[in-house]
This record gives sequence, structure tokens and C-alpha cells, in this order.
Amino acid sequence: MLYLIGKIEDIPLLFEAKMDTSFDSRCGLDIELIFGKDKEKVKNYFRINKHENYDIVGCIEEYEQYEIRSPKEFIEGMNSYYGI
Repeated sequence: MLYLIGKIEDIPLLFEAKMDTSFDSRCGLDIELIFGKDKEKVKNYFRINKHENYDIVGCIEEYEQYEIRSPKEFIEGMNSYYGI
């Protein structure tokens, strides 16, 4: 639900939960939550509205080097996992 109805302003909380709480959270929360449904929009937002503690744009750019799921693939995967 966070991915589907979340707002860009929620991303720092998700970033903190994933990257700055515990090893289990880092492994368990999907990076796509940080990308949002439109990672270019997210990057542009955080280029203008820099977070004081987290380099969200840098994180997204670092992960873009790897194969990641598209928003459609991520939603389909979540629906399949949760039996929706």
C-alpha cells in the first residue's frame, strides 16, 4: 500500500526504515519503495528538496547500476506474493 498510495514526502521515512534501522530492515524492505512509482520524479524532487540527513538521489543513482524491477513488475510481484 505504501508503494501504491505513498507520497514523495514519505520517502525519507521509508529510507530511514530501510537504510538506518537494522540489518533485517535493510534486507527486508524493497529498494523500490525508495524509488517510488516514478524514480525520475523522485530524484528531481529530492534534488530541489534535499533531505538534511539522507542522500536519496545518490542512493537511487547507485542502485540504478543494477537490474531493478519496473514499477509494473514490482506491483505484479507484490500482488502475486500476497495472493491478490
